[in-house]
Amino acid sequence: MDHSPWVMGQSTGGSDGSRVTECDIRRQLWLCTLSSAGIMVTAKQQNEFRIQLQKKACRRAEKRVEVLEDDVSWKEVRSLYICYTHCVDNI
Repeated sequence: MDHSPWVMGQSTGGSDGSRVTECDIRRQLWLCTLSSAGIMVTAKQQNEFRIQLQKKACRRAEKRVEVLEDDVSWKEVRSLYICYTHCVDNI
């Protein structure tokens, strides 16, 4: 059995027992703080990753809309050309 004054629950007298308990409480609070900070950092990283995915999806959607708009514009121009040539041929 260890007779060190730093073992919890044992003391050589005086306030060593309360000192060990106080240190133990501080250590536990510190560990809880570190753990909480780690959880918050992980959650923040996950949120940032989700934001990046949303931005990437938005850019893809914008490019797709541009392609579709170009396709519609090209079809409109072609249909106008066909109508024009058809009307000119009938004159």
